[in-house]
Amino acid sequence: MGGRPHPTDRSDWDRLRAKVALDVMTGCWIWTASFYPDGYANFWFRGHGRRASRIAYELWKGSVPKDKEVLHNCDNPKCVNPSHLHIGTRAENQHEMVIRGRSNRGVDVNTNKLSEKEVLQIRKLSKCGESNGALAKKFSVTSTNIGFIVRGVTWKHLTEV
Repeated sequence: MGGRPHPTDRSDWDRLRAKVALDVMTGCWIWTASFYPDGYANFWFRGHGRRASRIAYELWKGSVPKDKEVLHNCDNPKCVNPSHLHIGTRAENQHEMVIRGRSNRGVDVNTNKLSEKEVLQIRKLSKCGESNGALAKKFSVTSTNIGFIVRGVTWKHLTEV
């Protein structure tokens, strides 16, 4: 875990490095101190709790523009290895999450009101001619939601067997 941060940041860098353990299989620097509820590493830095990955990036590579985020190449929110971090927008971060298969879908979405079985039933009943309005009433959701389900806009991972 070598390398040289800016000389004026050495004590911060040493404090950060003291809170990591190397994962020799992945090269990730795994944070061993406190975490935010979302699983990201929390580092007390100059009087404020901050994401450790952002501080690691800033100490190693330089400042992060206010409208940008520090993204993980390794998809490990506990990693603070600067070589695993890059800068991007929130939209880029969301896009990476989706293409890497880390986004919630179906029953894993915490605001979801339907089960997979109900979604398949909705699609079947729709094919039999039941209206979106009637299905919405039957399943206690909006007709817009029914339309998205029927057209495959939502629950697209779910296919009939």
